[in-house]
Amino acid sequence: METNQISVTFENIAGNITTHPTYMAIDLGGTRYPAAKPEHENVLDKVMTYTPYAMGSLALNAGQIVMADEAAHPFLTLATSAIKKVQLGIYQTMVRSWGMVVPFENQLTLNLVITTEHDTYDLLNTDLNVLPVLVAWLQEQAITIEDPMKLQAIMSTTDWANVKWADIEKLAQGTAYEIPNQMIGAAAPTQKNQ
Repeated sequence: METNQISVTFENIAGNITTHPTYMAIDLGGTRYPAAKPEHENVLDKVMTYTPYAMGSLALNAGQIVMADEAAHPFLTLATSAIKKVQLGIYQTMVRSWGMVVPFENQLTLNLVITTEHDTYDLLNTDLNVLPVLVAWLQEQAITIEDPMKLQAIMSTTDWANVKWADIEKLAQGTAYEIPNQMIGAAAPTQKNQ
């Protein structure tokens, strides 16, 4: 299977947010997507649930968004009026997995690209359940949505917790999301992959 490699932010979210796609939990309406992982006392549990990339957070509030780094320190607040557009898409990603036979597993990853006059923020999220509430929030804030995969057309009829790779593969045809991606970590900026 042909794949693209995408260098994602591995650490220092605040320093890499405009140069690399970055995993961000989304806080909206009192819910976090994806939900925070429980703390594990057992070393094996810690190893099995470890993610090699940093995850920050994106809080969506009425009239503004707030980005925080991997240590939960806010580093950027933007008025929604400063956002020119947002693009939504879903990457078919191959991520490292535990196991001796297959070192990668398939994962569907939401891509939220926020464009302002001066910067672009390429954000990733692994919980597709955020899509309906995210789109509703974007519409409430009157933010222009680019939707090359036409996700809005199936928003209310799709069970986002159980959407299949094949379904996303069909929607991605003819878009920038068509070729599956392999996520790799990036500790320092080199260049932004599109």
